[in-house]
Amino acid sequence: MHPVIRILGVMLLAILVQVASVAMLMLIGGVVVAVNLYVGRATLFRLLRRSRWLILMLLTIYAFATPGEYVDGWPFAFAPTHEGLQTGLSQAFRLGIMLGGIALLLSTTTRRDLIAGIYLLLLPFRYFGISPEKFAARLWLTLHYVEQQPIRNQWQGWRSFSLAADPEPETGLVMLLDIPPLRIMDWSIAVMMCAFILWWSLS
Repeated sequence: MHPVIRILGVMLLAILVQVASVAMLMLIGGVVVAVNLYVGRATLFRLLRRSRWLILMLLTIYAFATPGEYVDGWPFAFAPTHEGLQTGLSQAFRLGIMLGGIALLLSTTTRRDLIAGIYLLLLPFRYFGISPEKFAARLWLTLHYVEQQPIRNQWQGWRSFSLAADPEPETGLVMLLDIPPLRIMDWSIAVMMCAFILWWSLS
């Protein structure tokens, strides 16, 4: 599958998890987990482990900040609400599904293909003054520097993406992107995505 289609699939998943019902969320979540287990669950577990504090904070904020009926028997004066716990668990589940979709993208797409897909998606933004070449180069350099850093210092590599000026690769580093052509299957999937979005918006 073309990397552009994979990236668009993750974007479509981000829309679905926000508007889907509970039953649909359970179905989508089951499919995402099953495919991750088939492809390789290491990436999913790594993303979930790194996001555990974000998920816990999200659940805590919703539990204690959402108005509603307080939980009975809570030993402290400041108690969570049933509505807050329900909303927090729902949002945490939606976030977990999105992490599963991102894990699938990272597990099945090489870094070069991922950057090539992002580059192709950014091409129309040339008319708004955005340079896809510079963005792709900065992203490639950031990923390269992150891989060279120790695990505990990798956040500094990501921070450099927003702080760095126009990339000037050291030692004459050149980035070449291999842009794969869109096949008939890729166009078919893209048409199916558009048809699904149209059907969902009209239903």
